[in-house]
Amino acid sequence: MPLFRLWSHFQLALSFLSRIPVGSIASPLPSLGQASWAFAVVGGLIGGVVVCLYLGCLWLGMPDLAAAGIALGGGLVLTGGLHEDGLADTADGFGGGQTTEDVLRIMKDSQVGSYGVLALVIVMLVKAGILTGISWTAEMLVCAMLVSAFSRICMLSVLACLPAARMGGLGQYYEGLTLSSLSPACALWMVCSLAVSSQILIVMAIMAGLSAGMMALSRRRIGGQTGDVCGAVQLLTETAGWLSLLVLFG
Repeated sequence: MPLFRLWSHFQLALSFLSRIPVGSIASPLPSLGQASWAFAVVGGLIGGVVVCLYLGCLWLGMPDLAAAGIALGGGLVLTGGLHEDGLADTADGFGGGQTTEDVLRIMKDSQVGSYGVLALVIVMLVKAGILTGISWTAEMLVCAMLVSAFSRICMLSVLACLPAARMGGLGQYYEGLTLSSLSPACALWMVCSLAVSSQILIVMAIMAGLSAGMMALSRRRIGGQTGDVCGAVQLLTETAGWLSLLVLFG
């Protein structure tokens, strides 16, 4: 494949997952399936930036908790809070809606309710605790990046496995994605993971199980997926993966 096509895949992933300007993407635009490997790479880089921000703040002499707050805030600036917004909307909808119509209406509402606020606070506190609790080495940094990468694959798997829950949403736009199109991203992730530590496969299994559980819940509550559900799956699987690293490796 020509190098410029690979670059267009990376541009698409970067424009989707971050607020970094990427310029114009050469035509024809790559499909989400073609660019799935780049989503994993960009996700890993974002996770690496957050950890490096934390370590940099520690190097400057900041307290652990302040360094974690700055690092997580830097990650929010980098991504525009895309996945956090999805988690808040999903928590509000699933927590407050009774019927499918109620859930979808609440999820589409731009206002954040109590369920959404609580979900965000809990996740941010857990991630801050993880950053301060892990004994960071070069190997742990790579493992954290691999977890962040796999969380984006989990997000794409939601689009591949579930139909769109409503017309006109982000979930419908990428409905053509298939599990087979995620194979290159999974293969790339597997090779990198085994080169670092075989134990990270345990983390992958935990993340995949959580993703499957969220997909089952989303199918039951709204009959499919939305962009908000995808964002929630990314954030929850990444948090669970980082927490698993802390438990397994300390």
